[in-house]
Amino acid sequence: RVFTSLETVYFIWDQCLLSGAALLIDDLISRVQRCGLPISAVGLPISAVGLPISAVGLPISAVGLPISAVGLLISAVGLLISAVGLLISAVDLLISAVGLLISA
Repeated sequence: RVFTSLETVYFIWDQCLLSGAALLIDDLISRVQRCGLPISAVGLPISAVGLPISAVGLPISAVGLPISAVGLLISAVGLLISAVGLLISAVDLLISAVGLLISA
């Protein structure tokens, strides 16, 4: 196919725009990478400190979670005992009220 001169101009213009856009994107990526490197340089030592802390913290959590579960279970039993105690008190009050009515 033979391009007309106008089509050739449009084709060249499109190629220039695409090349310019590619250069801008490439420049933007390199700028982002240049910004990211110092951030990584700061983040790596922080990670190096955080990993041993996590290594210590995980076994502590592994011990602490069952202890918490036992504590919650004991609290639940205590609440149940309190509820039974309240029920007994209510029955006692009811018996006292009936006794007062009978003696009146």
